[in-house]
Parts: sequence; structure tokens; C-alpha cells
Amino acid sequence: MPNLKISVLDVGHGDFIYAETPLGHRLVIDCGTGDVIPSNFLSQVSIIDELQISHPHEDHFSDIMALAKKTIRSFRCFSLNGFADEKIAYRTGDKQKVAFLRALKARLSPDNAAVTVGNGFQHTVWYPSKIDYDDPNTASSVTTLSYGRFKMLFGGDLPKAGWDALLLNPQFASTIIWNDDM
Repeated sequence: MPNLKISVLDVGHGDFIYAETPLGHRLVIDCGTGDVIPSNFLSQVSIIDELQISHPHEDHFSDIMALAKKTIRSFRCFSLNGFADEKIAYRTGDKQKVAFLRALKARLSPDNAAVTVGNGFQHTVWYPSKIDYDDPNTASSVTTLSYGRFKMLFGGDLPKAGWDALLLNPQFASTIIWNDDM
């Protein structure tokens, strides 16, 4: 039986998650940098089936320019266009990276078939219902990966109010609640 391989790496500020699915797809969630640089970690990877930026805060996509030199088949960054550049690049003011992120979003669309589900593997992206365009954290998407009896959630920097709203969604709640019958 193939494996689900997940690397959750400490990049200091922001996130970097890399997954290879049991069906052979490669998924990257966020590409923040620090001691670990995602593009260096992925130096042997030429194709990323899906790149997800959990929310438009520069610390979650600080290595976007180097990572985007690879072939990316699907790209997700929810609600990017609603935020002003200065809200996105609040820490560094790096307008070049913000412009690059916006150009990537304009060029690439989300493709629900890019990371195939099946044979016990599930990949679901959940989007927040209320967004405060003064706070990009409120636009954090939540990604669930599950395989067999394993489940993992990645929630960017979603604040408590966002989690509370998602938990009111019966589909989301049933996805994250452990079922001993599995």
C-alpha cells in the first residue's frame, strides 16, 4: 500500500508543508522561509501539482518567486484580490513578492483534480465564511488531508472566530471528527 508522506518544516515565521500523496501527487501548503527555504528543500522536485497559500500574508509566501520556477499545475490563494498590498506585506513591505503572487493567481487557477483523491486518500480545502479585509489571517483556508485512519488539518493563521464558524458547517465538522468505525 502506498504511503502519504508529509513534511511540516519550521521556517521560523509563516509555514511550509510538503506532501506526497499515495497517488503520487505533490502538494505544497505555504512557502514561508527562515532556516529552511522551501525551494531548496524541494530542489529535486520539478512539478508541484498544487500550491496553496493558506492566506495572503507575506510570511506565508516569502519563497514564492523561487518556488514558482517549478511547474505548478494548480494554485490556490483564497480572497487575495480583496486585500491591499500593505495588508499583505505588513512585515516587510515587499511589494515585488505581492505583485508576483497576484500575477501567479491571475495566471493559474485552482484545479480540484490536480491532487487526486481516492483509494482511502482525501484532500479537502475549506474556506472561511467571514473575511475582514483589514486582517488577512481571517482569509486562512483550512486544508484536511486524510489517509486510512490518519487525519491532519492545516489552518494557516485562522482566528478563533473563523474556526467557530467552520465548526458550524456540518460537512466540515463531520470531516474532522474521529469516527471509530473507519
